[in-house]
Amino acid sequence: MLKKQNLAFRVDKSLMENLEGTPDFEKYVQNQLQKFVDYLRYKNYSKVTIKAYENLVYHFLMQTKKQVEHITIEDIEIYNKHYIIE
Repeated sequence: MLKKQNLAFRVDKSLMENLEGTPDFEKYVQNQLQKFVDYLRYKNYSKVTIKAYENLVYHFLMQTKKQVEHITIEDIEIYNKHYIIE
């Protein structure tokens, strides 16, 4: 069970340096996804919702090839246009 002080979904900055476009990026994405899933479980989201969110966020991160702190609104809009709307 997560402690209350750890509720926020935080980026592990130790994994952040020079990962974009490298094999370690997959490891980084998996690490961040696990934290996100843990947070959703703590908030009592359903298993189906968690799986849907996890798949969407995974696909988004793998398509953008960017670390969480480097993602912009434009990245989200582009992803939304090309992968969600079309």
